[in-house]
Amino acid sequence: MDALGATGQKVMIIFTVILRKDLQHVVELITEFNPQAFYSVQEVRGISKGVFPVERPFYQEKFLSSLRYKRK
Repeated sequence: MDALGATGQKVMIIFTVILRKDLQHVVELITEFNPQAFYSVQEVRGISKGVFPVERPFYQEKFLSSLRYKRK
């Protein structure tokens, strides 16, 4: 989602749920995409239904597609 950073610059917030075993790989992808990225890791204690958009803007696809990889 689009947001504003602490100094008013436009930033993007991405929320995702991953398996704990995939955390290192996802952090590597984040830092490869943006070495200055701020990220937070939290444990999911509960979930419920959600709505996920079918289409995403082009600029999101590049980053999000890098998160897609084959699970072992």
